Amino acid sequence: MKKGDIKRKHHQRQSPAKPMLRRAGSVVIFIFFTLLILSSLTYSRNTLWSSETIIWADTVEHSPMKPRPLSSLGYAYFTEGRFERAFKEYRRALKIDPSYAGARVNIASSLYRLGRFEEAMAEASEALILIPDSASLYVHLGLSQMALGHYSEAVSSLEDAVAIEPRQAEFRVNLGRAYVKASRTDEAIASYLRAIEIEPRVYLAHNNLANIYLSIGRTAEAVEGYNRAIQLRPDFLDGYINLAIAYLKTGHRVDAKREISIAVSLAPRDRRVLELKKILDGG
Repeated sequence: MKKGDIKRKHHQRQSPAKPMLRRAGSVVIFIFFTLLILSSLTYSRNTLWSSETIIWADTVEHSPMKPRPLSSLGYAYFTEGRFERAFKEYRRALKIDPSYAGARVNIASSLYRLGRFEEAMAEASEALILIPDSASLYVHLGLSQMALGHYSEAVSSLEDAVAIEPRQAEFRVNLGRAYVKASRTDEAIASYLRAIEIEPRVYLAHNNLANIYLSIGRTAEAVEGYNRAIQLRPDFLDGYINLAIAYLKTGHRVDAKREISIAVSLAPRDRRVLELKKILDGG
């Protein structure tokens, strides 16, 4: 056999590899673009589902006559502080299902947050006829009454809320506030102490109790309460302001300046902070 024939045979044996390589390359390219498309779809889906508001807005778009998605969309708006939008979605849910209790509670809550206290009070009162055991409705009713200066009525409503859910520390904090407004100091102290007993980490209970102690001359207990409040909530501006005032009242100016310097770092343009800083700086 000639040498040229051997080369030709060898060449013939190797030549099928080229189509195989081309096919392999095509497969790699196909897999790459498939993964690229899937990644794009995954990113789009993650973007869609990254916000509670977008999730429920999408659900409502596909099920516009179901009250629960509407109410959930309202709650998503509520948690974002978009109370007007929340109110509108709750209203839509209630229009579809007038017996939907959750929507009625949330409508009263939204109206209160919007500062529409008369409407919130009316809504809560009407809803309580249908849902007489709703502690949340009594809370919204009581807070609205308190905002309007109806302190005795607020105390009564918030006492009803506590009677229904006695282990809710937040309800007792609200009741304590109403007692203070109604000049029922001893009962306010008892309400705050009970709230702390139920849930020791409720910083507002410590702060509000300290406010009472400061007003009746129990300054050491007030300082202790304010310190506890800001330990629980290190960004609690009112706690630093109140603590500075307590220190100032007892002549501890260095301690007061320290607390106000922290307050300035939290809210450099707050009027109360600037006024206290001016006093402490001797201005």
